[in-house]
Amino acid sequence: MAADVPHRAEVPDFGFDIFQTAKQYVFSTKLIHKNCFKFTSDIIKDAIRRYELLWLPFANTFQENVKLTAPLDIELIWQVHLLRPLKYQEDLIGCYGNLINHHLLFGNEEEKDQSYNETKQLWDETYPGECFDVLAQPKEDAKSSTTSATSTTETKFMDIDRVMKDVTNYFAFIYQISLSHFTDDKYIKDSIDRYKKHIHLVKTHAENFQNIIPYLDICLIWHSHMQCPHSYQQYFLQVLGRGLPYKISMALNQSNILTIELWRDYLSEKHNRNGAAKRNTTGIGGTIPSCNEIDLWHMSRKTCRVRIRYVHMLELPSIESLTMKLQYPSTNGKTILKLHARTSKDNPHPTIEWAEPNNCVEYEAHAARPGHDTLKFLLRTSRSWLHQELASCIINIQSIIKASQTMQNVSFTTNECDIEMPDVKSTCKLIMELAVSPVLSPIELQVYNGPFGDCTEEFLMTLPKGVISRTGDPSEHHFYQVATHRLVNSCNGEELFAVQVIISVRLKVLVVMLIRFGQVMAIGQLVGPGVLPSSKQVGGSCITLDYDGGERSMLIHGQGQPDWAIVNACWKGGVQVELYELSHRTKRSIKVSHSTNENLLLKDTKFNLKSGMIILEPTENLHERIVMVFCIGALFNVCKLRPHAECSTAMVSNRISGDIWNKSIVVSMGGLTATPDNVGVEAQTLAKYRKLFDYYGEFAANLRQSEYANRGSEAIPWTVHSLPSQPSRSRHVITNPSQRHSVGGPPVQAAGHQVPSNLRHSTGASNIPYGAYNDIVPPPAPTQPSGYAPPPYTPRGASAGLSQRAWNEMENEAPPPYTAIAGPDIQGSQDGAAQNTGANSTQPAVDSPPPPYQQ
Repeated sequence: MAADVPHRAEVPDFGFDIFQTAKQYVFSTKLIHKNCFKFTSDIIKDAIRRYELLWLPFANTFQENVKLTAPLDIELIWQVHLLRPLKYQEDLIGCYGNLINHHLLFGNEEEKDQSYNETKQLWDETYPGECFDVLAQPKEDAKSSTTSATSTTETKFMDIDRVMKDVTNYFAFIYQISLSHFTDDKYIKDSIDRYKKHIHLVKTHAENFQNIIPYLDICLIWHSHMQCPHSYQQYFLQVLGRGLPYKISMALNQSNILTIELWRDYLSEKHNRNGAAKRNTTGIGGTIPSCNEIDLWHMSRKTCRVRIRYVHMLELPSIESLTMKLQYPSTNGKTILKLHARTSKDNPHPTIEWAEPNNCVEYEAHAARPGHDTLKFLLRTSRSWLHQELASCIINIQSIIKASQTMQNVSFTTNECDIEMPDVKSTCKLIMELAVSPVLSPIELQVYNGPFGDCTEEFLMTLPKGVISRTGDPSEHHFYQVATHRLVNSCNGEELFAVQVIISVRLKVLVVMLIRFGQVMAIGQLVGPGVLPSSKQVGGSCITLDYDGGERSMLIHGQGQPDWAIVNACWKGGVQVELYELSHRTKRSIKVSHSTNENLLLKDTKFNLKSGMIILEPTENLHERIVMVFCIGALFNVCKLRPHAECSTAMVSNRISGDIWNKSIVVSMGGLTATPDNVGVEAQTLAKYRKLFDYYGEFAANLRQSEYANRGSEAIPWTVHSLPSQPSRSRHVITNPSQRHSVGGPPVQAAGHQVPSNLRHSTGASNIPYGAYNDIVPPPAPTQPSGYAPPPYTPRGASAGLSQRAWNEMENEAPPPYTAIAGPDIQGSQDGAAQNTGANSTQPAVDSPPPPYQQ
């Protein structure tokens, strides 16, 4: 069937520059997404009233003279109304007799500002008592105006409940297209070409057009097309002979089997595309609470700054050369203040007095540690070489230190105490003025690992919506392993957080949730190539994922915003980690060595993956930074090319032993169990080494034959011996009675060439997930001399119990699809997207692309 269908969709041009319109539409959605927290229920209801009763009559009057720019609240409702094109035509033609066109000027700031000012001036003249831009008002003023307006006015043709639901779905769609590649020129042009193909399928399969579910990139261009209602109506009257309906909920549905088959059979293409799949929407609809200063203070080391501005000693003995010292215990006896006694003719008795109001002596005390609420006092005399200690005591300043633990400053207070001097049988008096102020110090957390266990259906039901994609299988909970770890304050032993880890090798799911007081504070999830494009699909500076090259990615959902950062990692002799902060558009990189026994610093966070110690500066995004550390530990397991034999306790305990085993972040993220690993890279590595194995084996055998032929001897039978090795390695060498050569390496290496354990022949049931290596085709056996009997090469799929017939059927199959979040039809990367023909590629962009991520 596909042979009779042209490779490119035959549909007419749109009649306007849809590429520029798409760029402007994306900029407008980014502005709405940036201010989404301002859109309360009252604001949205008032925006519906303002749009229908005020804006539409206003736009109908002035649209011929001025390019109108609506305020953001009205712009939101206008875009939502346009996304029901048939309803928009019915409402406006019924009320005004014509379609009111919609102008998108976002992205061109100069033109937009001029249009905004002209529109505001006309609005103020038309509606003197109505605010033009509600969201630009102070919060209290906007709240009072919207409350009074929504309580007295009703709309005519806008169904408020339906529009509110559409707005909720629209926010979800805007979140889906908020990643950087949706603003890339190359990605948009290819999306326009795919939109044309979608129209071609709708035209040729009109009876099933509502069941043809497009991907996000197609929906983006479709939305851009609907922003020009005149062109949209005329275009589909020409192509279909009628209008084409649309509902915003369509953009949030997963692609179905019918759509996949139509793209495959009628367009000879895959429907899926990297970066165009829906991702989870956890965090939308609610704001995760952030940490305030009080919370940070209680979690920190409770450090306070002590200031001394006045010291006076009275009733000192008549002894020459007296010296007083004040020492702080945490400095190991280091003196913080040293004073000498003075005498005068008028007062022969020595005195010590010091006052520096503008130059106080300061030191930091840790209120939570024992002994840190004291000062050590020393009084000594020095006569030539003889040093005699007259007094030594501990001064207790617990009262003012304890007062600072309430996060309040303690002003200068006078502290008096009597000090006994046994050697001279007298007593002196010490007077000090001290002040204490609390200081936010780093938060020290220690990880204590819990065991992984089987998941239950009840646990899955309690997870926040969108954390995992449910398959509907009643036995789905059997696919998951769950563990709960504790994060304990290393200063006082208080448990501050719990970390829940959910792993499914079969479904390729890896989730980490940070929990405090029973509430999820931040989430990190493994995402596939459906969420991020490959570098070949974009032309600018975007976040990409080289999935086929072994790169893996985790998405962190933050507080107050749906996405905080994306963590990319790949194996390059260690895990090369890149952190992309989505809000600040910054990029930071670190490299985690193979041993993981090093302190790492990333985004004000110091951590050690082996010891499980995390030290965080008390700055913003505390919850997300904790999840970031566990995501790095997860990506270390996911990206590392480890054989599955290492997923046993015996193997890992050889390297991680004792108390470290119970605290390691690598272990907490599945270091002792199976995790979704780099199947693609492992397959490529296996094929590469297998090819070398066969080549060098055949080369060695031919060399041996030529050697014995030159000697006039017959070939001596070869035998294969398996030599003992490390658990993760296996060596096979070929020997004969007189000489030994390696099959796995050049013949000059007599000791045998070590090859990855993936090349070992199976000796029992494999613990690899079913189908993990189904894309590996056994290569043909090399030509060997007579008598050679190598060990049989058994792929892991075969060792899992596959029949020879099943193995043969899978030889030509593609690698298994990534279905965790990207959808059921996402399969690896698809770089060969068709070139664009619908957009004018020579037209300059409306605005420069977003700035690159700053290193």
